[in-house]
Amino acid sequence: MKGSDTDGLVLFVDQMEELFTVRDHTQANVFLSALYQAIHDADLYVVATIRSDFLQYCHDHPDLLKVLKGRGYYAFAPPDGKSIYDMIAKPARCAGLTISERLVRRLVSEVEQERGSFPLLAFALQQLFDNRVDHELTEAVFDHIGGLIGAIRTHVSVVEKRIGELISTDDIHVFAKLFAPLVVVTMDRTPTRRRAAKESFDRTTQSVIDILTKERFLITEGTEQHSLVAVAHEKLFEGWPKLALWIEENREHLFILRQAETEASEWERHGYDLDYLWSPERLKTLQGVLRDPHHAQRVNQAVRLYAAPQDKLIDRLQDASCSHTERLKISQYLAALGDPRQGVGLRPDGVPDIEWIEIPGGKIELKRVDHVFRVKPFKIAKYQVTNAQFHAFLTATDGYQNDEWRVDIEHRDMTQPSWSEANFPQEMVSWYEAVAFCRWLSVKVSVQSGTSVSIRLPTEWEWQQAATGGTPKREYPWEGLWDATRCNSNEGRLRRTTAAGMYPQGATEQGVLDLAGNLWEWCHNEYETPEQPKAVRISKQLAKRVVRGGSWFDGPEDLRASFRYWGNSGFRYYLLGFRLVQDLEP
Repeated sequence: MKGSDTDGLVLFVDQMEELFTVRDHTQANVFLSALYQAIHDADLYVVATIRSDFLQYCHDHPDLLKVLKGRGYYAFAPPDGKSIYDMIAKPARCAGLTISERLVRRLVSEVEQERGSFPLLAFALQQLFDNRVDHELTEAVFDHIGGLIGAIRTHVSVVEKRIGELISTDDIHVFAKLFAPLVVVTMDRTPTRRRAAKESFDRTTQSVIDILTKERFLITEGTEQHSLVAVAHEKLFEGWPKLALWIEENREHLFILRQAETEASEWERHGYDLDYLWSPERLKTLQGVLRDPHHAQRVNQAVRLYAAPQDKLIDRLQDASCSHTERLKISQYLAALGDPRQGVGLRPDGVPDIEWIEIPGGKIELKRVDHVFRVKPFKIAKYQVTNAQFHAFLTATDGYQNDEWRVDIEHRDMTQPSWSEANFPQEMVSWYEAVAFCRWLSVKVSVQSGTSVSIRLPTEWEWQQAATGGTPKREYPWEGLWDATRCNSNEGRLRRTTAAGMYPQGATEQGVLDLAGNLWEWCHNEYETPEQPKAVRISKQLAKRVVRGGSWFDGPEDLRASFRYWGNSGFRYYLLGFRLVQDLEP
């Protein structure tokens, strides 16, 4: 290298700002770090150019920040009038062309008035050259093309006409398909260009790309089989009327997508930590943007996953280190964005979707009851009945108001639950209302299956059999001693319910969830003399009905599988819900 003590390689990196418009910021950061390291490990000199409005991104990269603080950073002011004059006049005269002093002055004046207009100047000079008279660049041609901005607009109208002759569809539709991947809006809502693989466009759009490339509105690089496409210069975003209109109409969506790309990368890099996830409301907005097929085609898988993070959130629940607060937040995200788990919502026909788990038969002894209860194998719902499922019963035309479900039981107007999220367990429901729900669902499932199905509340000996997993000496649904991380109890200090099934570590041996904590659960039988046949009768008469399992308000003692408690059959409480069972044998 001339002027240096050693030979070396000089690497020019032009328009380095485009590094900050790529979707994968990790690759850009790796490239910059490797480049910085290379200049220290080899005889390499790097000369890079970057637009001043992108300098803020350099501050986020430690190696670039070192350069900016040192002697390697040079700021250039816009060229003055004399320099612009020389840029126009001298190359023309060197090429043997004639250009009047007046025309040069007009060009200089327009360039000075229009910030960042050098690409327009280049385009106008090309138009002047293509329409020269003999060897002269004339003012008449300049007037005809409409000056700097007019040079683009005049030519655009001709090109758009050619595109219209090529395709039969609406050209705005083609614009959207073409420019959605090629335009990105920066954090200050300024549009800038981005490269996209040509092969990612359909054939019709590729034909449009070929026309626009020939006319210098787009540029391509790479091989014929694998080429990248980009807008020739950001000035086209203003000088091309239809493109400017499309950007203005889509600016907010483009900005949201740009933010999402950055945040999705951070979310992934931090192991899908909830702290790096947008609020459910913002994610819904992002989902709305992605419903536009033109925007959807440009996003990567990371953004798609970010917009619909439910599966990752459910995976997080499997980690025992997931805190109670995190589990509540995941509950609320799933409620807002849609909970995809089987068993917590509705089927497509609007009937509650119950996930059943088979429980083996066995023998159960109840505390302070001198009787051994023989339990036949049965099926129990994996989750407590949720708000969405109970609401389907309340709003169905043949639901809660149907007298058929209220035979021999009391009927009163319903009370709103304390927490209304769809995937949260229904509370503020009496034993009577739980029985009515079971009757309604039995008929619904029987009609759909073509066989007689009886869905009901569990007896407490069935409930205890499910809670112990068939191991009578088990104190809690899980094996071992009390563990506050396995359920929503008073030790979690949430002071409210979570969505059904947020504590998979608290599952029984067969996989039933929330049999300790969250909400107490109604059982079918009466509390007193449960061994007597009358204990399982259905009656309007108020009776002490068994409740089991404890709630978020209760401590370890009340959450034991063997703990018995009761509530009057007409009682409603924000700590009390219910679960379903179904017989396996007649």
